[in-house]
Amino acid sequence: MAFAIRNEVALFKLISMRSHLLIDCLIGIGLAVSPWILGFYKIVWLPHILCGILVFATARLTRKEPHTAYAHPI
Repeated sequence: MAFAIRNEVALFKLISMRSHLLIDCLIGIGLAVSPWILGFYKIVWLPHILCGILVFATARLTRKEPHTAYAHPI
């Protein structure tokens, strides 16, 4: 998905950054709750919670608009 985002280094520029970050938030939530949804919480759940929170937090803290001059070439 990173190759298709509309930012200064992407190849295809098909997906907006806001959409990408929304998808990342949903992936983080899904990863965090997957042990209970898929029923393997008795075996392992802590790595899923930690990685899910990390993905969610990273998406929430990422800048949505580019801040460099290279983002909008003339």
